[in-house]
Formats: sequence, structure tokens, C-alpha cells
Amino acid sequence: MTGIQDSITYVPAAKPSFNIYPLYVCLGVGGAPMGNGFNMDGNPWLDNGSATYANGFGANYSLGPGFEFIAGLDLDANWSIAINCDTFLFLTPEPAINSLETNFIPTLRYTFNRSWATPYVMAGLGLNVNSDYYPTSYMPNYDFEDEAGSYYVNSNVVRVFNVVASGGAGLLFRSPWDAGFDDIYIQAQCAEVFTQQGNFSYFPLTVGYRFQGPH
Repeated sequence: MTGIQDSITYVPAAKPSFNIYPLYVCLGVGGAPMGNGFNMDGNPWLDNGSATYANGFGANYSLGPGFEFIAGLDLDANWSIAINCDTFLFLTPEPAINSLETNFIPTLRYTFNRSWATPYVMAGLGLNVNSDYYPTSYMPNYDFEDEAGSYYVNSNVVRVFNVVASGGAGLLFRSPWDAGFDDIYIQAQCAEVFTQQGNFSYFPLTVGYRFQGPH
């Protein structure tokens, strides 16, 4: 007596390239070198780090440390929209003179087809909050050799709202700690700030983690 025994082989379904949960958030840290600015006449601004807001950006400012938060929505497998929020602090050799740049930028992003390193490009236009800190009073001070000096004892802040345009590119790497759609990313941008005095630029370079789910 013979018989036929049917066998069923389970084949797992392929994971789609587009997440059915399209919301994502990103947290990143990095730094930004400052570029020289130009006034309304097209002349370079002073590069001494001692002028008021939007006047004096350039090589005299240190590499600005900062962080970013991004909340986004995937429209399909390639296109997404997001709000990019970042802030970077630029210091000068002069005590109490520094500049804090904070941006809120609605952004459109295109992500290329998935691979081990997935590139993307993005562009946006939004709000820049330029906060410049500078000293308003001094107090006599003497060093160990009794030579006269001074140090700052009080400071003031000038805060101005400007338009900022941003563009950049990055790479996504699948997270080794997640089996779904989370990624580690590296990103480079150019932020161009437009003020009443002219414009200046800086270049955020960040690395971070992109959360997307649930999976």
C-alpha cells in the first residue's frame, strides 16, 4: 500500500522596502564650521568676532558644536517631508562673545533605492533665530605680575529672526541593533542665513540615529 504525503514549505514574505509606519524621528550631534558673510554691498564682513549680530562671522569663530532633532513623514518609498530643528554654538577667542544659531526648517527629502549605504538629498526654507552674546561692562583685573588687565562681568544678547535656506545630502546605514527600518545616518548641509545686513553661511556635519516604527 502506497500513499502520497503532501509537504508544505514555508517561505517567509519579503520585507517591503517601504515601511507601512511612515513616521520617523532623528536625533543627531555634530559640528559646523562658519563661512564668511557678505554685507548688502557684496563686501565681506569683518572677521574679528567682535561685531554685533550678523557682522563678523568667519574663520575667527570656532567649529560650532550642536545637535539636531528631525520629525518626518514618508510619502512613499523615496519622498518624505520633515521639520528639521537644529542649534549650533559658535565661540570666539574673546570672552563672552559668541553666537547661537537655531533653525526650524520644513524640508523635502528624496531617498534613493535601498542598499547597504542609502544616499539621500534634501532642501528646505525656514526660520533662523540668530542670538549674539557680547559683553556690556568690564572690571579691572590684575594678573600675577600685577599687570593691568580686564575681564567681562556682564553680557547682553541680541536676538534676531531671519530666513534660512538649507540643502544637503546624507547616507543611511541599517542599524545593527534593529531588524526593521531604523538607521544610523551621517549628514552634511549648507545653511545660508539672510539678514537685513546681508547673508552668511555655515556647514553642519552631523551623525545620528533615525527611529522608525513600530515594526
